[in-house]
Amino acid sequence: MLEAISPASSTSPSDPSPTVTPAVAASPTPALMTGTTPDPAGETPAPIAASVPKTRPEGVPDSFWDKDKGELKTADWAKSYEELRQAKAEIDARKAQIPAQADLYKPELPKDLKIPEGMGEVNPDDPLYLAVRQMAHEEGWTQGQFTRAIGEYAKIEAAKHEALQAAVKQRDEALGANGAQRVDALNKRFVAAFGEDVGKQFSQTLFTPAIITGFEKVFEALSRQGVQKFSAIGREAVEGRTDGRPDNWNDMSAMDRRHWNLTNSAKSAA
Repeated sequence: MLEAISPASSTSPSDPSPTVTPAVAASPTPALMTGTTPDPAGETPAPIAASVPKTRPEGVPDSFWDKDKGELKTADWAKSYEELRQAKAEIDARKAQIPAQADLYKPELPKDLKIPEGMGEVNPDDPLYLAVRQMAHEEGWTQGQFTRAIGEYAKIEAAKHEALQAAVKQRDEALGANGAQRVDALNKRFVAAFGEDVGKQFSQTLFTPAIITGFEKVFEALSRQGVQKFSAIGREAVEGRTDGRPDNWNDMSAMDRRHWNLTNSAKSAA
């Protein structure tokens, strides 16, 4: 029987064996091009890890750079940024509450502060107030801080005012039922004798019953002008001249002495 001869083979009379074309093995693709490493066992190649930069980028603080991983600490960076953003917002809001100049501060007391009756309000012309206001502007105080400061001072003054009122009440009670009227009478005498300004200064000295009694004696002596009082048992001893003339007789001019003599002579004749 004859064998069929394939076109891929040839028969030569001298070489009865068929000619076989050797198989050519496929050349593997270089690993650097495919991103894999060659595997001698012929299994699936393992991927090559990407190279990690170990250098901290310029402008990134050390505290936000992970040296081991070679990457930015994004969570820490975001947290710090948010804190800075909030801080800046608070600073800007505070600046908006600072008056542009000293005279724009308002003399306002805290709304919850109770001032004793009769104490009055803040005097914007007071030198102390003006000094504190200027300092507040130089130190960058807000209106709220300035209000709180003058409120603390007002508390101190309120305590003083209440203590003074208590002392006045105790003084008037010690003077008797007409104590307040006696003080009022002295205040009027002060103004009549020395004028409004000086009279008010005298009025601020009436702290004790003894002081009030002393001033009453002074005005009584001035009204007598050295004339001694008489009683049913005779002449009462008083300080000063004993001749009935005023204590300031020696300082009086000749015309004043003549006028006094004529006036008192007329009274005696009457």
